[in-house]
Order: sequence, then structure tokens, then C-alpha cells
Amino acid sequence: MGEASDEVSGQSAPSPGNPELVQQVFGLFKDYLSTQLDVKGKQIETKQQIDKETVELKFKGNRKQFKLNAELDNIFDQIQTANV
Repeated sequence: MGEASDEVSGQSAPSPGNPELVQQVFGLFKDYLSTQLDVKGKQIETKQQIDKETVELKFKGNRKQFKLNAELDNIFDQIQTANV
């Protein structure tokens, strides 16, 4: 009786399907999501490593610039002292 009413409305009743097929499809979907998650995780790790290296490079660059500025300041002081 339920099937007849479903046929009249143009909709088919959901069938339990093949549980093995459902498990197979679910397993494939799960593997796909796991793979995508791994890829995104590696991308995030790579970006974090690049960001860390950038900060370290800026710090090293700032330290070198500070030393250079101190040396130039010392040279200017020597020039001013020599001219006085």
C-alpha cells in the first residue's frame, strides 16, 4: 500500500540499499576527506614554517642593521671629533 501511494506521487520510497555498497562509498568518502585534511595540514605547516623563517630573517636583518647603524654612528662621531 505504501509503495502504491509513492508511485502515484512520483516519488520512490527510500530502500535500505546494499549495506556493503554504502560502507564502500562511505569508506571512499572518508579516505578522500582524510587525504584532503592531510594536504591542508601540510599546507598550514609549510605556511607556519615560512612565517617563522620570515620573522627570524627580519630579526637577523634588524640586528645587522642595528650593528651597521652603530658603526656608522661611531664613524660620524670620529669625523666630528676630528673636525673640531
